[in-house]
Amino acid sequence: FNSLRFLGGINTLKIFFISNLLKKKNLHITLFNKKFYFRPIIDKGSYRRFTFSQYIIKDTQVQPLEYFIDAGANIGSQTIRIVNLNKNIKKIACIEPDIESAKICKKNLINYSAEVYNNALSCDDGKELMFQNSFNSEMSEIIEEKKLIKSNSVYPIKTISINQIEKELNFPRIDFIKFDINGYEKDVFSKNTEWINITNAIAFNNADINELTHDIIKKIQQVYGDIKIYNIDQMIIVMRKNLNWL
Repeated sequence: FNSLRFLGGINTLKIFFISNLLKKKNLHITLFNKKFYFRPIIDKGSYRRFTFSQYIIKDTQVQPLEYFIDAGANIGSQTIRIVNLNKNIKKIACIEPDIESAKICKKNLINYSAEVYNNALSCDDGKELMFQNSFNSEMSEIIEEKKLIKSNSVYPIKTISINQIEKELNFPRIDFIKFDINGYEKDVFSKNTEWINITNAIAFNNADINELTHDIIKKIQQVYGDIKIYNIDQMIIVMRKNLNWL
């Protein structure tokens, strides 16, 4: 019923039924009057997000959300939502280490001011890590060599830092960063965190890093001072106290 309400009948049929019949053929739904492409089964976690209620971030004219970073963008489902809720956005950076997911993300965001980086996010630039694909594109991850599964696709991937992205794209500030990088937040927050100083709101998936949540919030609070925290589903959202977004 949520899917029919939010997406309409044709999109609902594609998501729940046609995707199960055409498992090897890439499909698309019409989202915000544009085509959104996905791979049946492998991207199920991403495209089925549209069928149920989720957290929202919505800016104001006085405090616009103009510069957005989606770390762990997958095929762009969360970026699409944020962009269409916030019409003031000027620049978007998406980071996605999965090669094929990054290609689809770029295709889905072709009509937006988005730069898609096929890299792994880290506190340092230019490191080489091992990336392992999974049958669920949202579960693909950076992995230690001793934990590699030989049957899965594994390849090296270069790292990039938020400081470098901010420099390359000439961000005057970062209004919102969403992290969903399967526990690699520990590395990103370990050092070279100057980017926090120019960031207004940070969200991360607490399910992946619950043992680190306190440390991350404490590090953000040391920069922000007074903060507001929201816990919605598995997402922790931390923002400056004077930020009056919905």
